[in-house]
Amino acid sequence: SEINMDSLHFIQRSNIPASLDSTLYWSSVETILNDSTSSVALGHLRMASSGANSIPNPHPWVFYMSGKSFSLIHNGTVNKNILYNLLTDDGNDISWLDSYSPNTFGGGDWKDSGWENVVDSELILLLVMQHYHLNGDDLVSGLQSSLSKLINAGVSANQLNMIISDGEAMYAFGGSGRLSFAES
Repeated sequence: SEINMDSLHFIQRSNIPASLDSTLYWSSVETILNDSTSSVALGHLRMASSGANSIPNPHPWVFYMSGKSFSLIHNGTVNKNILYNLLTDDGNDISWLDSYSPNTFGGGDWKDSGWENVVDSELILLLVMQHYHLNGDDLVSGLQSSLSKLINAGVSANQLNMIISDGEAMYAFGGSGRLSFAES
């Protein structure tokens, strides 16, 4: 859950799966919403299908660039090799991943044994942010180009269900509805 992306103390993570303690989950949601003046909130229940699975839910993924905080939650499974190839021009340029190393949750360097612990959702955010940067810090263009690359690489839109926010607008993508956004 996240309310104010500039205040990371609003991110609440639990070691207890929501399916085992939904009371704690909803209590956390209520506390966050009642203690904030923001109207932006993201919530995510993770069923680990990629990367480290014995960690608290790492969503939302947060990325800082151009003086803004971006956050992403994702539901689906995307092949990490496809993501790696898109992020590195098929392994020819790892500079983006060197600059923004994916989290291995203590499992070693992402270039070695740690890769097993890298979560596909974080790589999706890194790809979106790479395209955001390449498209002149324009989030809509970055989303359009990064998601098009993923779909053209064979990733089903049904595996790319996500919500991303730059703290001002919220964008949703997935399934047949593809890209949409909301402003307030």
